[in-house]
Amino acid sequence: MAPNTNLVWKLSGTGITAGDVVGGLLQGSFTVDANGKASFTITLAADQLTEGAETLGARIFADSTSTAVLSSASVVVNDTSQAPLPDQPQVLWGTTASDTITGSNAPDQLAGVPATGTNGASMGKGQIDTLTGRGAGDTFLLADSRGGFYNDGNSRNQGLNDYALIKDFKLVEADKLQLKTNTNYLYRNATVSGVAYTEIFLSNGDTSFTAADELIARLEGSPISGSGLNFFSSSSNSLVWVTFV
Repeated sequence: MAPNTNLVWKLSGTGITAGDVVGGLLQGSFTVDANGKASFTITLAADQLTEGAETLGARIFADSTSTAVLSSASVVVNDTSQAPLPDQPQVLWGTTASDTITGSNAPDQLAGVPATGTNGASMGKGQIDTLTGRGAGDTFLLADSRGGFYNDGNSRNQGLNDYALIKDFKLVEADKLQLKTNTNYLYRNATVSGVAYTEIFLSNGDTSFTAADELIARLEGSPISGSGLNFFSSSSNSLVWVTFV
């Protein structure tokens, strides 16, 4: 294109009006520069009308009568005046490796293990999974119908190499742990490397804490009130932060 050539641009499209463009102009002119190049800029207005998606078309003409089209393009402009749909509750599963699982703003169910399988890796053996719910009313799965997760099967150590690290467990948001019914568990408040946790253990069958009890979860921030060691089972109705399956 020869330098100093005058060109005309025009906007059109489904639902496009002058109110959709800053400055209110749907056409204008511009000039080819010394390098044979030319460009024009438009800015869309953030209107509050609920109109649905609109198609914006732009055409460039070589003459003021707008008969010779040099170029054209179109884009779809989404309607941002419509509020986004709220997050829907979902069940999030992990893999046989150490996973980081993050939920939505909905009351999700989160597990660091796969949804199926009963071998050691499928049940969390040898992995440390990080679970973050984000929303209120989340349920963190430490067991399901297959049994309890993160048990390495070694009664001579506490299983510090496989457990769920739960980052945002909050009683005030009605978060819960899912555990296995007819199973004994222990919990205690502890500080590890300067970070406060509530630790959940699979008990070896009594209410006394020993090296045979298996660590299955750390709840960062020590959200459970009280001190010392406590025992609970499916008959402990006062523990509203636990659900049994």
